[in-house]
Amino acid sequence: MASNTTKVWKTAAYIRLSREDADTRSGEKAESESVVNQQQIIGDFIASQPDLGDHLTFIDDGLTGTNFDRPGFQRMMEEIHKGNINCVVVKDLSRFGRNYTEAGVYMEQVFPMLGVRFIAINDHVDSFLRPAEMDSILIPLKNLLNDSYSRDLSIKVRSAMTAKRKRGEFIGGYACYGYLRNPKDKTRLIVDNETADIVRDIFRWYIEGLGKTPIAKRLNALSILSPAKQRFIRNEREGYPKHEYANRMSWLWSSQTITTILEDPTYLGHITQNKRSQVSYKNYKRMKIDKSDWIIVENTHEPIIDQYTFDRVQGLMKLRTKSTLKTGNVYLFSGLLRCADCKRAMERVVVTKKNGKVYVNYRCHTYTAYSHDACTKHTIAEHEIYTAVLQTVQKHTQILMDFEKVLKKLDYQRHRQSQADRLDKSISKKQQELAEVESIKLELYTDLKKSIISQDEYVSLKSGYAEKATSLTEQIASLREERQNLEHQEALQNEWLERFKQYQDIESLNRSLVTELIERIDVHEGRRLTIHFKFQDEFEKVRELAEQEVNDLQTAV
Repeated sequence: MASNTTKVWKTAAYIRLSREDADTRSGEKAESESVVNQQQIIGDFIASQPDLGDHLTFIDDGLTGTNFDRPGFQRMMEEIHKGNINCVVVKDLSRFGRNYTEAGVYMEQVFPMLGVRFIAINDHVDSFLRPAEMDSILIPLKNLLNDSYSRDLSIKVRSAMTAKRKRGEFIGGYACYGYLRNPKDKTRLIVDNETADIVRDIFRWYIEGLGKTPIAKRLNALSILSPAKQRFIRNEREGYPKHEYANRMSWLWSSQTITTILEDPTYLGHITQNKRSQVSYKNYKRMKIDKSDWIIVENTHEPIIDQYTFDRVQGLMKLRTKSTLKTGNVYLFSGLLRCADCKRAMERVVVTKKNGKVYVNYRCHTYTAYSHDACTKHTIAEHEIYTAVLQTVQKHTQILMDFEKVLKKLDYQRHRQSQADRLDKSISKKQQELAEVESIKLELYTDLKKSIISQDEYVSLKSGYAEKATSLTEQIASLREERQNLEHQEALQNEWLERFKQYQDIESLNRSLVTELIERIDVHEGRRLTIHFKFQDEFEKVRELAEQEVNDLQTAV
């Protein structure tokens, strides 16, 4: 290519290789797009042009072409604005950028305004030697095709990633706090023994009544490395390059970090992904995804937290609570007290008398904050609630212990097994009947062929046996469901009985106990309370069962 001018251009070689190019291309094509290859092609081209002087090189390796917010490109633009560069050379238009709109703005407006010559070698574009081509439809069309390629590639990559997530494969850059990527299989997680106990402590402290911010402060005071700091140190230790963003991140625990851990089903052993998503293939900003759209695959790795603990925490997080300023602990009855009439939360009021004595009362928030005509005070002292709840829990626990003694004395387990055996026998009998009916249905056609029965008889008999088969199938399904419910009820009963039994000798209340056993407390006018236990239905079933067993025994005698 001969130059028709003696002007020597101050040249920049711009090179870009995206992560998508490296991941999706292979063989000869992948090599042709490499940084080294682009440097060679551009270097040879510049050397062959007498009007192109010594050049500066700007590289963006592993960055998308769908936007121009790239460090190398921005440094090149700074040099252009300083007057140090007035010619830009790229291997082809796709290396310059794959955003149709922005590429067009630079090539058609920005570069001409700044007096910058633009050359795309493989596409035979040269704004100085062939300026007419810059106004033709060819270049916008090529930019549009490059943009379309990025969009299609983004769709394919997203589809592949979604398929992997749904298979339970971990595809994140790093595991959540408490886990590590399995060195033998990077798509699986294993428990991180260095941090798993911290996760368990966070859940336990929250159940015990410590707020999220106080938990974060406690961890910082104990000099426990935050998830961000932990990752940064491990990356250094394992020889990974430092990311610029990492140096700007706070190394401290925060309430948001605690929230993220407390609500993550990953700790149950369920891989949880798709929590955030890129806005579009042109916009790399990430946005939060609604929990209902998270991709969760169960039982993919070892759990750190059991289901009961996790469910308790989720329930507590829904309560509106306040903590003390001094200790950071949530108030004992915070989030549990409701006005029995207007159903709104009760307000905690602290009154200090002249003699220095402090009184803590609760009163209806509607009455206090909105209107005295909307509801009444419902005032009650905190110590009255405390006493009533403690005595009620003690009473419930004692009654349950008595029920359990009755059931054991009457050999309830033997009775339950007898029920299970009866259901198993019924299921087996119905299955045998169904098999006989199906066998008869098959024989009907043979009887028809042998003229043992007529066509009308065949149709009538077949219809009757089909109805009987359907009925038997439904009966078997019903019996199996009853059998499963029997097992489920026994397991559930044993679980909540054990929960109550651990409090049979309690002499005081704490936040963990109150939130584990109590759903809510309704406060009536006149300082009367209705305490709703979480296991109230189960409690009634055990009471009825114990009474039924006693009655059955008396009848038998």
